Amino acid sequence: MQRVVLDTNVLVSALWTPLGNPSTIVSLMLSDKITPYFDYRILAEYHAVLKRPKLSFSNNDVDKLLAEIERRGLSNDNTFSYHRRQIISQQYKNFLQCLRHS
Repeated sequence: MQRVVLDTNVLVSALWTPLGNPSTIVSLMLSDKITPYFDYRILAEYHAVLKRPKLSFSNNDVDKLLAEIERRGLSNDNTFSYHRRQIISQQYKNFLQCLRHS
């Protein structure tokens, strides 16, 4: 199975046009013919771009796509997935805010 880094524009185009070449690439991933390769920075970019209000993508569709990428993909980051990092990051921000107000 071939490892690929999915460009963010491919994901945007796949969500916009379900019958185009980018959708075919996502279908190859969903059928385990290619394996997405990523780290937390790539997942963060996917999330930031796909959740932009001007793109008007359904949050549910974006969340499903990101979950499939994480589930089917390989990460060169041996720590946490993007979603776990977000939780930890928010907890750390909350901790810092408490310190500032004490």
